[in-house]
This record gives sequence, structure tokens and C-alpha cells, in this order.
Amino acid sequence: MSNISEVDFKELEKELKESIKEDKKYWRENDAKLRAVNQNVSTYEEFRDMVKAAHLKPLEKSERLGADNRQKGCIWNSFVDRKPDLPPLKNMEIENVLNDIRNDDESVTGFRYVRKFSLLRTNEERYKLLMKTGTEELGNIFKTEIPTGVLGRIVEALLCFMPAVNEIIFVTQVLEILSKTKRFTITLDFLTREEKDFCSKLMGKLDESLKDNQQDLAEQGVTEWTITTLRSKYKV
Repeated sequence: MSNISEVDFKELEKELKESIKEDKKYWRENDAKLRAVNQNVSTYEEFRDMVKAAHLKPLEKSERLGADNRQKGCIWNSFVDRKPDLPPLKNMEIENVLNDIRNDDESVTGFRYVRKFSLLRTNEERYKLLMKTGTEELGNIFKTEIPTGVLGRIVEALLCFMPAVNEIIFVTQVLEILSKTKRFTITLDFLTREEKDFCSKLMGKLDESLKDNQQDLAEQGVTEWTITTLRSKYKV
């Protein structure tokens, strides 16, 4: 009960509102990207401006432009002031834009990633998603906090790692990044007994994997002390 009383609900509410705001911004800009591609915009500058203007709403009939905008020669719509001599988008640039749209939902932060991670059916699939996301992006996604119930699933998914040097390094880096999130201690306290067992099993598997790759891992900064430190942080 003491842990619950330490939670700053006003701060949580503020962070939730910010997450919702960012989520809405993402979908506005993503829709603008799709519209730009469907309309076959001729230049990258036009594509960029459409995305930047995604938050703008069209004027209603009852609305009137200000006096400054009625002045002769004043252009209120940025899309009117377009340079006609800008080079057209190349096929490769268009493909890059499309790839950016397709991959956007895997690189953004917040609840959307957590939802996608949780909906995957197997731990192997979740582990592959974690690997594909990478440690840097995972750090950005969970820099504020780890949502309730997610830490246990991540640890369970990490148990799928193979005893290869690159995967051992990846797992230790993910565990280190997660341990630096805000309210991590409280998150640990809310783990179920089964989830705590996952943490213990993961540390044990790391210990075993370390034995066959000590020299290679030591060169990358992963040693027995690394695992011991992680055990302490995860209280196992």
C-alpha cells in the first residue's frame, strides 16, 4: 500500500494527456502523408508542407480573414506560394516516403507500440519485435515509464534469446535501459510471482551463456559483474 501512496497521480494524468496529444499528432501527420502520396505531389517540399499543415483546419463560411490578410498581395495560404521550378520527386524518394509511412507505426513511442507488442501471439514474435526496434528506440519508448504488466512480458520475451554474442549484448542492454526508467522500483514491486521467476530465469540463462563467450563479451563490456549488477537492479 505504501508504494501506491507514493504514486503522483497528477503527474501520471499529465503524462497520459501528453501521450494522447502525441498520439493524435502522429495520426494527423500520417494521414497527411497518405493524402500527399495519393495526390501525387510533385516535389518533396510540397509533401513536407502538407505534413506540417496537418494540424490546420479549413475556414468555415462564417469565418472571415483578418484585415492584414485582405491586403493586396498578401498570401494567407502557404500552399499558394509555391515555387514552380522545384525538382520533382524521384521514384526512389517516393519509395522512401512510402516506406516511412509503412514503418511509422513501429518506430513511434507510446501506447501504440505497447499495444502492438502485447497483441503479438508468441514470445518469439515479441522478441523479434524488440530486436527489430533496437535498444535506442526502446529507450525512447520507455523513457517515461514502463506501463503496468509490460515489464514482465518483455522479460519473458527476452528469454527467447540465443546464446550468441550479439543477442547476449542486446538483452543486457535492454535490461539496463529498462532499469533506468522512471518509477522502475515501483514497477518491480508490482511484478507477479511468475514474472519475478521470469527475471530469475533470464539472469540464469545469461550466466550460462556468458561461460561460452567470456572473452568476446568482455571485449564488448559484458562480464559477470554486468549480470551481477542487473540481478541487483531486478532484485533477483
